[in-house]
Amino acid sequence: MGRNGNLCCFSLLLLLLAGFASGHQVLFQGFNWESWKQSGGWYNMMTGKVDDIAAAGVTHVWLPPPSHSVSTQGYMPGRLYDIDASKYGNAADLKSLIRALHGKGVQAIADIGKAPGVMGWWPAKAVTFVDNHDTGSTQAMWPFPSDKVMQGYAYILTHPGIPCIFYDHFFTWGFKDQIAALVAIRKRNGITATSALKILMHEGDAYVAEIDSKVLVKIGSRYDVGAVIPAGFVTSAHGNDYAVWEKPGAAATRQRS
Repeated sequence: MGRNGNLCCFSLLLLLLAGFASGHQVLFQGFNWESWKQSGGWYNMMTGKVDDIAAAGVTHVWLPPPSHSVSTQGYMPGRLYDIDASKYGNAADLKSLIRALHGKGVQAIADIGKAPGVMGWWPAKAVTFVDNHDTGSTQAMWPFPSDKVMQGYAYILTHPGIPCIFYDHFFTWGFKDQIAALVAIRKRNGITATSALKILMHEGDAYVAEIDSKVLVKIGSRYDVGAVIPAGFVTSAHGNDYAVWEKPGAAATRQRS
């Protein structure tokens, strides 16, 4: 799927998420470009991943196009209402996956493949992502730099917007624990799509921002940014060229849990 298709899916997600009122959601893209090839069906495989997804704090899972399609990935519907002929599985498999998600308190979002209409830009409802099945995976169309993926997640999981976690990064690239830790920080501190953002530093080797006066994030190779870190914050997460701070009360909650 090319650039126009990618924009269609992005805009469709904005339409679907326009009804999200609280802004506390964490979205997980539950497929990649090659998912239709999964032996035994993608829906069935995903059912076995529900516990891990729910445990990471995800609230909504974006599922692939469910209809019969001329294209194997599902983005050229042939029989729009025939969900027994999808390459990802049949109707019973899909319903089973949705039941498993609901059983863990996770909601499912359908990628129904309709073209978007005229719409405005609502930053508070924007879906933010590092990569998806178009940009990353085997498509590799404008992929995010592979050595900076966790910096990307440190950004989207601490900032306003509705962050979307990509299947490949979570399950294939080995970032599950780091991503889950960042989701936990987001939830502990009540960061939402409408949280307040204050940029404290923006230089070539360091970006530092404060979110809701509760969380600080540093992205970049510079190690010493102490001059712009307010008193009363402690380090809660760090990795390759990123670090996140919280106030002691939130950090103590993490240690007790």
